[in-house]
Amino acid sequence: MTPGTARWSVLGLGVHTAGFAALDAFEHALSEGTADIVGTVDDRDKAGVLAVEQAVGDATGVPVIPVDRVIAALDRVRDDGAVLCASGDFGAVALHVAPGARPDAYAILEAAPTGAAATPELSAGVGGEPVAVVRAVLCLHHHHLPSARGGMRLWIGSRRTAVVGDVLLSATARPVRTSWHRATSLALLPVCGRDAADLGRTLVGIRDAVAAGADVVDLARRRAGDLPSARLRAVLCVTPATVARELDRAASTLPAVVGGGADWSTPAGSFCATAPIGPDRGVALVYPGMFSSYAGGSRELLRCFPDLIPGLDAVTDDSARYRPEHEAVGLLEGEDTDDVLARTLAAQFSGAAQTEALRGLLPGSRFGALGYSLGEISMAVATGRRSWRAPDLGQALDVVASYQAPDPRSWGSRVVLATADDVRRLLPRFAGVHLTHVNTPEEVVIAGDPRRCRALADELGRPSIATARSHLFHTPLFDSHRMAPLFRGDDGAGWGAEVFTGLRARLLDGPIRDDLLDGLRSTLDFPRLVRAAYVRGYRYFIEVGAGGTTSTWIASTLRGRPHVAESVERRGAAGAAGAARLFARLISHGAPIDPTPFLPTHREHP
Repeated sequence: MTPGTARWSVLGLGVHTAGFAALDAFEHALSEGTADIVGTVDDRDKAGVLAVEQAVGDATGVPVIPVDRVIAALDRVRDDGAVLCASGDFGAVALHVAPGARPDAYAILEAAPTGAAATPELSAGVGGEPVAVVRAVLCLHHHHLPSARGGMRLWIGSRRTAVVGDVLLSATARPVRTSWHRATSLALLPVCGRDAADLGRTLVGIRDAVAAGADVVDLARRRAGDLPSARLRAVLCVTPATVARELDRAASTLPAVVGGGADWSTPAGSFCATAPIGPDRGVALVYPGMFSSYAGGSRELLRCFPDLIPGLDAVTDDSARYRPEHEAVGLLEGEDTDDVLARTLAAQFSGAAQTEALRGLLPGSRFGALGYSLGEISMAVATGRRSWRAPDLGQALDVVASYQAPDPRSWGSRVVLATADDVRRLLPRFAGVHLTHVNTPEEVVIAGDPRRCRALADELGRPSIATARSHLFHTPLFDSHRMAPLFRGDDGAGWGAEVFTGLRARLLDGPIRDDLLDGLRSTLDFPRLVRAAYVRGYRYFIEVGAGGTTSTWIASTLRGRPHVAESVERRGAAGAAGAARLFARLISHGAPIDPTPFLPTHREHP
């Protein structure tokens, strides 16, 4: 050991225990909150050998040090490193460590300060301190922590540390590979054909081959090579448990549906476009309202794309000073909050992260952006036009809060299933009622005196319902220019996305400030905004952030016209399932997305 060494780098890990024959199985169970080691192994010495091989590969020449406590063995590690191996009836775990703090390490180890409180979620259990250290290293590296409610919660922060026994562990900047298959068992299985009948024959052949024991991984990778030149592409969303059933469903129903001229889809998310849009049409990113975030939103997606998480780490640098930023991170991690600013920040964070993921998945695409109401703030951040932190947004949202209706008896909002023209025709007879939002050609929101709003809806003879929240924005009563300090300085150059604003429902050709502020005092006509993007050649409309509502409105607005309107995630559904559904549609329509990360694969070590 180098004299004076006080820190050590973890360069590799190995696990071979009762219930977990390899590191990847242990880490996957850890992410689901089911990594408890139960039972015993038949051969503890063999378990130790296998764990060491995982940690260091070819172990020839690398010393192996048996340990009961990690910190006590570190002083025996020489400059070339060593493998610390703990074994017992439970099996064995191994850590390949070397002196010093290396940037490519999984984590950094050092002696915990006297009296340091142990990280409760990572306390020792079966296997003692060494197993708990391995668990902590994986959690630091993969940005997650065990949750008291079961499963895992996102662990964001540039200063992530953990204390296990006598060991202090610190995260490093080692990049985490995008790891769809570590987060979910879902995969995409592409099948190509010249026409519906050809697709049907190919599906039958693949179904029979899988039933006979063919390797799905090999089949998927060979079929993926046909995607660029194929006329028709069916993309099945499958797991190892559902692949046979989904293939059988596709073989029996797809030919007739596609042959009849309709798109084919299944509840699992599988899809086949009968008239693919192609790779050259624009991709419009749609940012929903700022209050759409919810506890745990984007958590699973960030686990699927962990290379996006470091971009959120910096957000927490000031979280001790700004409570809403701290609560926003907690919201992403799964801890609910009613703080409006925290929810707004969380929507901003998740929208920006999903934007980066889509830019990476669709390289070379022409991107546009549009926002629904206060979603334009998220849009401004995600497109690089603006960069805000909690103090600035807090000032703006204080203005919003000051205009929230204090008494629901004097002010309320109501969704009415009617056209905007029908409502405008009656507005002169209902003083104090305002048309605030046009969501679809046949759905609007009105606000004002609750009794008059209800009377107007009754006059139309159309179904209506009061909304849970009521604000004054999108009415002349809202003095949005009190939010002007939010727009100090010039707009940023952005990264090239074309921006559409709700005020003018056209391509932005100047600073975003006036359009956004004036738009908050004007009726938001969302169908008009969507049509403006459509006229400019955008056919793929992808809702980013938490939600799923605006994509439904877009589908209603563009009904009968070629388009894709899907959200990255939907509230109440698993994040990976919604994303797989989106990717299946994009690939089937011929969008320039690389399917490789989502094809079936044989699981690998982290």
